[in-house]
Amino acid sequence: MIHGWDFLFRRRIFFIFFLFLMASDVFGAENFQNKNSDCASRFQSFASFFSLPVHKDRIIEQSWERLSVKPQFLKFLEERKVDIKQVSLSDREKILEKYHDEFFKTYKSPELLVQEQDRALAQALTLRGMPAVPGQGRSKLEEVSRRNLERIFSERSTSVLTPEEYRELKSLADQVEVYFIHNTNILKETPTDPVLSSRRLEKYGFSGGRNTHPFNKRLMETDDEVYFLVKFRKKGDSRVSSPSNYGKTQLLLDSDYAKKTAMISHFIMYPHELLEFGAIYFPDQFKRFYKVYEDTLTIPRSVTPALLTNLRGQLSLSDFTVEDFEALTKKYLLETLAGWKATRPERLKQFVEGEALPQRFDEWMREDVFGPRGLSTHWELKVPVAVPSEVLEVVEKK
Repeated sequence: MIHGWDFLFRRRIFFIFFLFLMASDVFGAENFQNKNSDCASRFQSFASFFSLPVHKDRIIEQSWERLSVKPQFLKFLEERKVDIKQVSLSDREKILEKYHDEFFKTYKSPELLVQEQDRALAQALTLRGMPAVPGQGRSKLEEVSRRNLERIFSERSTSVLTPEEYRELKSLADQVEVYFIHNTNILKETPTDPVLSSRRLEKYGFSGGRNTHPFNKRLMETDDEVYFLVKFRKKGDSRVSSPSNYGKTQLLLDSDYAKKTAMISHFIMYPHELLEFGAIYFPDQFKRFYKVYEDTLTIPRSVTPALLTNLRGQLSLSDFTVEDFEALTKKYLLETLAGWKATRPERLKQFVEGEALPQRFDEWMREDVFGPRGLSTHWELKVPVAVPSEVLEVVEKK
């Protein structure tokens, strides 16, 4: 029951104000299970709370107070010649709604969003060692991805399959599909507005994503992307892997949208994962550092920010389009299946006949496909700037 509130206003606006308050613990952290909440979490999960109209004025008041020191909001008011000190509570409600609609115009317009995404992708590739200019981000990624695919295929020995083996095993490899999951602890339904990157959240007036740390924001500068885990399962299986520490509710990204907008790379959230990348691609320089981390769970003091920044400039070596990543996966999965057929027929039988859970496919890909070939075993998919709500679906709620 909405108690006379306009439903559209409630759906489009009030959850944002609530999350401002939640992020600042205005109502008390004990009221909400928001540990490890992420960008998507900050745009939903409010309905039961807002069935209590007593909170409406507090939400507007507190949200106004927080936005009133944000440059984006102050600019919005200045352009409309609004005196921030002379605005009544009822007028604040209308202004906040207009601000929200105005801010989200770019992210709800497919044409404008594509332009923003390409600019952000070009900037990301430049930081990762492949200079790109706005307007050429996607074409540069495709170039980098093809080059990486060719390099990997030429550097790593490949098995030669007979035509009969190829036909038989290809039909098995084709049964595996890649899918992309974003985890959240608070979101319970598919978002109604685009899911924004941490940087865009800050631009709006939030404090940014809960999982965006100084390492991500300052050294890596990866805070303008929305992240998804790269997962594997059997085609036709609607199940997804077990929820991660990043959240128990799982958002599935439309694969066609991912192919048009996203990049797949070595998973990096913390400094040790950047070191892991170095150990894989530059073992002579970085393997000893990563070994220290594995043994002690601490980063060696000799690993300076400058060293990590230089390593960041090599990250394009693991960048792929979704299509090229699927080609990489399919080729080495075929070889793995051939190896199982020759030396581990019981594993092949389990793959063919078993009703393996999706997480079992993840294990096979890490342990039998990627790892033995000296490739990254954990991958992430990144969509620049924002993800439209219509290409997301809640697939599991815990």
